[in-house]
Amino acid sequence: MNTAWRRSVQLAQSKGLFRQVLLVAAGGYVDDLDVGYGHSVICRTDGVFTMGCGRKGRLAHGSSDDEHRPRIVKALERMDLVAVTAGYKHTVACTSKGELLVWGRGVEGQLGCKPVSSVDVPYLVPLRQKVVAVSAGERHTAVCTADGGLYTFGRGMQGELGHGSLKNVWKPTRVKGGDLAGVKVVAVSCGLQHTMVLARSGFVCTFGRDYSRQLGHGSLSGDALEPRRVSALAGVAVAGIDAGGAYSTAWSREGAVYTWGGGVMGALGHGLGGSHSADDVGLLYVEAVPRRVEALKGKRVVYVSASSHTAAVTDVGELYTWGFGYDAQLGHGEVINEDSAMGEVRLPKLVRALAHQKVVIACAGQSHTIILTATGEIYTCGRGKNGKLGHGNEVDVWIPRLMKWK
Repeated sequence: MNTAWRRSVQLAQSKGLFRQVLLVAAGGYVDDLDVGYGHSVICRTDGVFTMGCGRKGRLAHGSSDDEHRPRIVKALERMDLVAVTAGYKHTVACTSKGELLVWGRGVEGQLGCKPVSSVDVPYLVPLRQKVVAVSAGERHTAVCTADGGLYTFGRGMQGELGHGSLKNVWKPTRVKGGDLAGVKVVAVSCGLQHTMVLARSGFVCTFGRDYSRQLGHGSLSGDALEPRRVSALAGVAVAGIDAGGAYSTAWSREGAVYTWGGGVMGALGHGLGGSHSADDVGLLYVEAVPRRVEALKGKRVVYVSASSHTAAVTDVGELYTWGFGYDAQLGHGEVINEDSAMGEVRLPKLVRALAHQKVVIACAGQSHTIILTATGEIYTCGRGKNGKLGHGNEVDVWIPRLMKWK
């Protein structure tokens, strides 16, 4: 198992396709998975399953009912989905043919159609280009196409669409300006109000709101309405990116992790440090440019997920988490009181409950985490409200618990 695992990771590193190859390493039964603000979505070879909060139709079951266990999306049974992403109140997916499907809240145009309150069944977005990667933010959506294009739509009031204006855009529109002009992209990640893009040549661009310096351009940069290259990452062979709520992460082909932006409750993983405190109670520390997470030196990280907390997976299947943990999302054990170290972890900490497993992917949501192992099993932990953990109830889970399908 260990030899095969390392071989899969090496293949992923050589191609720069960590998520796709690592999912194959889990047996190929799970194609993709993600977590949003109050819901979870799992894409398997036998169908797409959703669970958690059903408001605004984000579960795609034709209603607003919550689901406490994974429920197959009937409307997608005949479609071969290969990628999914869960936003704040909407969900996005793409098929093996490159078709783009959306559902959930659509007030700001994030569904790729004229603004609507919500859509509770999957809607096929008429996009001529083949979609290969998707990401959903708070109220905007971004997709990568097979020809290296980047399309964004939804709310643009903070510049998060990258079109050079503050206007909302409901029709998928190609990003052509800034430092992405004429550049082909391979990955995109949406934060709450900012967007990260990885170019095929290996550099990173960001745009949108910069109130917590999540764009990584320095302390006096301000919001960016068009893509701007993160110069501090020059010379780093970036393999992947992921945008948190108000901070950003990237990792290199060598396995080094970089974080920057607002470090609420230690989400950046640098301890109590930071260039300055952004509030008078010391809860938010800011890094204005990418900074390597020193605590993970000696570890080769192959995947990172960010939200209000951060999760990192190593090449040997270890899972480290840090940041805000008062909702049980870190998986280190119960917070006994407000002074408990388990509620606020400012340095990467090994999730020991999964030491007997090889973790493939861990997705960090606002208040919960979903974890896929090399054997294809799924564990969840965090706040159980609305049933988003998939255990048939709304009980908080402090230690990762195996999710049962029936």
